Amino acid sequence: MPIEVRNVTIVARDGFPLAATLFNPSKPAAFLTVASALGVPRKHYARFASYILNFGIATVTFDYRGIGDSGPAWRKDAKGGLTALGRHDLDSVLNWTQALTSSQSPLCFIGHSLGTVAFGLAPGNRLANRVISVASGNCYSGLQPFPYNIVRSLFWSTIVPHLTRVHGYFPGRLAGLKLGNLPTSIAIELAQFCKSPDFVHRQGEKIAETFSGYQGNIWALSFTDDRFMSQKAVDELHTKFSTAVVKRSHFSPCDFGLSSIGHFGAFKHGSERLWDMMAKWLLEAQGTRSE
Repeated sequence: MPIEVRNVTIVARDGFPLAATLFNPSKPAAFLTVASALGVPRKHYARFASYILNFGIATVTFDYRGIGDSGPAWRKDAKGGLTALGRHDLDSVLNWTQALTSSQSPLCFIGHSLGTVAFGLAPGNRLANRVISVASGNCYSGLQPFPYNIVRSLFWSTIVPHLTRVHGYFPGRLAGLKLGNLPTSIAIELAQFCKSPDFVHRQGEKIAETFSGYQGNIWALSFTDDRFMSQKAVDELHTKFSTAVVKRSHFSPCDFGLSSIGHFGAFKHGSERLWDMMAKWLLEAQGTRSE
């Protein structure tokens, strides 16, 4: 099957240039936007995007501002905080991908971890027909089991603000964390959000009112061995998509013949059985709502 894989630049709503890659079969059955976990470059999803070309799904992956090829984290124009990742970056990518589609080729979305939060913050989330949310939840430390709740609280309240002030950005790679390097505005705003049980839905603010604007289908996946995002945290986040039809699945690695999945493994080599399920769900008859 003839395919096209090319790197492109997508301009965010506020003018920030975003590095992206289009994986395109000759006759797409659907178009898919993938929003990365925070700090994870788009190349982490390249194997997955290449694999689901076999289902006729065209995929757009991209790097948020200040991350991956849209970085480095210390560039001065990587501003706007965590909310900009949804309102400006992802929103523009969704609209860019939508422009490629036709009535026969619907727009789908996959959000990994903070990727689903960005989707909730994006005004254009209503453009998506079907959504898969992978290991995405409310990052408030109190939703994690002991002792991870203590570790997360210390991390966001003390370590992140301190290292960010010292370096002028959050040096995730220097600290040996999978979170990666983050621009100052993103790290500081996320640290503030993580202190509140309401997370991005802080009382008295309308930051996340766009969550309720999405009225399509969501399949929310979580994993028993995910130490970063508890089942409770995943459940809580998806209640905010109040007008969507949400299907929940809590999987064990053994469900796919794997020894581990954790927070990042769903898009790594070996997860092809899961990818088959995801691709088939995205291609189910459009307009048929999940149970």
